[in-house]
Amino acid sequence: MDSVQKGHIEEEKNADYRKSFYSIHKFEIRMPLTPDIQRRYELFLEKDCVHNKKRTDYRNQLYYSACQHCQSNRYANFFTCYDNEKLFKLGISDICMVEKKYLAYRSYVCNVECSITFRVNPRILLDFPDNKYIRIVPCDELENIMPALISILMPYGFQQNDLERAFIKRLDICANINLGDQCLAEQYLKLLRKGGFYRGLRSKFMPVSPKSHRPMHPPNEVRFINRSAASYTLETLSVYLKHPQMLEHSARYDAGEIERAKGQIRFELRICSYKNIYLKKKYGCNVPTDLISSAEIIGSDIFTNYLEGLYGKGKFVKYSRAAELIEKAENHHRATKDTMIQMVNQTRKTDLADAYGILPPEKITWIRKYFNELEISPITLRDSWKADFFENPVVYIRTHNVNE
Repeated sequence: MDSVQKGHIEEEKNADYRKSFYSIHKFEIRMPLTPDIQRRYELFLEKDCVHNKKRTDYRNQLYYSACQHCQSNRYANFFTCYDNEKLFKLGISDICMVEKKYLAYRSYVCNVECSITFRVNPRILLDFPDNKYIRIVPCDELENIMPALISILMPYGFQQNDLERAFIKRLDICANINLGDQCLAEQYLKLLRKGGFYRGLRSKFMPVSPKSHRPMHPPNEVRFINRSAASYTLETLSVYLKHPQMLEHSARYDAGEIERAKGQIRFELRICSYKNIYLKKKYGCNVPTDLISSAEIIGSDIFTNYLEGLYGKGKFVKYSRAAELIEKAENHHRATKDTMIQMVNQTRKTDLADAYGILPPEKITWIRKYFNELEISPITLRDSWKADFFENPVVYIRTHNVNE
């Protein structure tokens, strides 16, 4: 990177003002229905929406399969999915009536719960005309989301009290950065794929490729997930290149917006039901939908914690530069330096998760501290790359943020 870029980063690092670095890309609401109001919403769905049989069959198939492995008190969520073109254009989609039924006498009976779920794109909901898919809603607009949602849905028979009591089933908090060049963004993703594991993010989603028959990252993405199928519903951190993702579905997007997505990387944390309940308590949200207006501070806390845990707090430098800094470190013993070099060599071959695997668990925090003191990550660039270094993702989210 040239001196102008370096100066820009240092200037932003030391800025005494605070930008809005994190906001909401999408969220999903679950609105419980009591028996006395269930029929009202059934009439709305039957009158104003079109039944989507394909999506209904797909979602029910998934839940049948999942339910077969339950040991006792087996139940399934039965979905009836609908579309409404007017609401879709206003940012509301994936409308479903969900009925929870328990298994008795080898058939699903006893409908014990009923709810409506739907997804919301806040930027479209608040009528931002430009960059609907490469930008997200500004943080100073977060408090306006629920009032706008209520005003749009009330003419369809939704009640304000019902919406205000709704639960946030899934919350997608995002940050967008732009490195100004698609090749740089692709190189940066290669580095980010080498991240280690941290706390709840215990593995990487790597499906088996039909061509190579080996586990491979999804195209243009790295996705950190929870280890078990049960905990997978808690949260997922996805980092992906925006331009190829839009190019793959180019018919959906404006050509100019696809072009402007070059060089852009999206960091997206998808938080599902159980983790949202925890966040509601931690951040003192009086009602579930208060999570929406708290998304900025929640995102700042979680992203900083996770990204620094996955990659370290330092920048990504070339291998030769990392080896030089380690050797010149005056306060490190020879054994410590050898361990650090061994870790850097391992990340060149595989990733940081494997590099930590060469250490006893109690030494991982210890070695992280030494890399952080040198302000470098154990993950390094190839010496053949033109770029001298890449900043830590937390820094880029502050200095190259293009949320708005």
